[in-house]
Amino acid sequence: MQGSNLYLKRYLVVAMEINPYAVPPAISIVVHLVFIGILLKRSRSRQILKAFLPFFSSALLWAISEFIVRSFVVTPENYLHAWSYPYALFFGKLSCIGVIGIFLTGVYLSFIFPMRKIGPKEEKILVLFMVVSLLVISPVILFTDAMVERMVYYWAGYGNDFGPLLTYLLFPLFVFVGVLFYNFITSYIDARTKIERSQIKLIAIGTGIFAVTSLPTGVFSEYFAGSNFPVYGVPSGTFYILFLDAFVMYAAVRYKLFTVEAVVEEKPEELVVPESAAEIRGGDVVLVVSPDGENGFEIFRGITNQMPGLCITTKHPEEVRINYGFTKIPIIWLSEITTKEMAIEPLHLDFEISYHVFTFAREGEKRAIYIDDVDYLISVNGYEAVRTFLSSAAEETRKRNSVLIFSTTMAGLNEEERNNLKEIATLEIFQDRPRIKKPGAEFSVKEGNAILVEALGERREAIKSKISGYKVLGVSAHFPKKFRRGFPESTDMECIWITETTSYERAISARRMEFEALREILNFVRANQGKGLVYLDAIPAFLITNEFSSVLKFVKDIVDFAKEHRCKVVFEIPPDLFKPAEKTLFERRMDAIYTDAF
Repeated sequence: MQGSNLYLKRYLVVAMEINPYAVPPAISIVVHLVFIGILLKRSRSRQILKAFLPFFSSALLWAISEFIVRSFVVTPENYLHAWSYPYALFFGKLSCIGVIGIFLTGVYLSFIFPMRKIGPKEEKILVLFMVVSLLVISPVILFTDAMVERMVYYWAGYGNDFGPLLTYLLFPLFVFVGVLFYNFITSYIDARTKIERSQIKLIAIGTGIFAVTSLPTGVFSEYFAGSNFPVYGVPSGTFYILFLDAFVMYAAVRYKLFTVEAVVEEKPEELVVPESAAEIRGGDVVLVVSPDGENGFEIFRGITNQMPGLCITTKHPEEVRINYGFTKIPIIWLSEITTKEMAIEPLHLDFEISYHVFTFAREGEKRAIYIDDVDYLISVNGYEAVRTFLSSAAEETRKRNSVLIFSTTMAGLNEEERNNLKEIATLEIFQDRPRIKKPGAEFSVKEGNAILVEALGERREAIKSKISGYKVLGVSAHFPKKFRRGFPESTDMECIWITETTSYERAISARRMEFEALREILNFVRANQGKGLVYLDAIPAFLITNEFSSVLKFVKDIVDFAKEHRCKVVFEIPPDLFKPAEKTLFERRMDAIYTDAF
């Protein structure tokens, strides 16, 4: 007992001199714990956790083992007899298990990321192979000298004196490396989206940095042991792998690797499934022509209790969940508004949107994907880009006996464009019920967050008189004093005058719609969450100086932000302001429409 205490005291005294080669694995431990924390917090899919947690955990095991080994302070004369030697030998062997785990989990990762290259059955076999391999090899490494005969001392700390097992493992390790490179090269060639190519490029950069830095200071230095090799004995591989891991993690977070979960919804008893949904079979591509997308949602909802589904929509996710009874199905919101839900900018059609569609389709057989509001995607990305995207998505789903449903109003498309969309589909469904519009006399601000009113003269003032209990921001081409007419006298109101004059303090040019006007509106909504109302009658003025597509995007951004912050927006326009196709797209953003033009 006294001898042990004496050794401990000596160790504590010598440990005061910190071994610099314990620092790289110490840094690696901290960073990998951060990476694992990000995975657990940000991941939307158990599939991703299964892929990445084993990989990062293996690297963490390697770093912890190396740190403990390097922390033992001994001298060349006493290291074989030091009290710490058996522990150093044990953790030296454990670090080998960590390295083997990195190879095994890295191969598994390459089969499912960034593109799935194997099916569920093959994946189970691969996982079983990994588990059995570790269960067989680990006891041999830990409890025999087949892998590590002893720890040899050199100026940088401990090094491994490898046993005969390494000779037998070299060939499968080289095979694993070959499989890794083959999987990533073929994934890059087969990539259907820019995001997949970007992910592969990032991983290639990280792998290159890891190889260039770790091989000379690790493998080669061991090979040239005893020579005057300039970087002999720098055990910092656990640090250099951070470059690979960091690039992989950046690809995961930056490019939304955390894919959606495949789940099946329970069917609510009160749900009425359209008869057309019963006609849909695996492999179908369904075109739904609908003024508001409602029929598309109902059809999609009708088949999600039979197969996993993914919904991509411009509507607010909370609104979709409430209206159609979705509790589990993942919803991607096409919006520029940051939210707790998964939101993707509509402009990223060939990037994140395509990535999620193709990834979800490849993950398994018999899945349903609903793409709502194709018209808005066309207005933002152009017709050809959307047609190509839908064609590729249709091909991907047909190969896997899945279902693709996409909804459009067909407004604004010429005959050739309509026919091209119809050629993509195998089944067409037309919504026979029109969009409900109410007379202006029934106006109520409680009908939704986004309300469209067609009004002039006295009707306009009658509508304003029904607005009370809100703090109002008026965005108008009328002089503020004129705009206030009709509102209750007690209304707390701010006004923005859309005009070219600079004499008014809050005057904004219509040409600054996407900059100053939008910023002022969003700031007001943010500051008056749950109690603000934006009354906007300046759409005609904005249309004079801006393209319709820009005005439509401006309106959608306001509506999305207002719904996210539980505020109201009333859009007042004169009758016959829009062309028929434009009017359909504009009305698509609204929760309620009031008009006297019947």
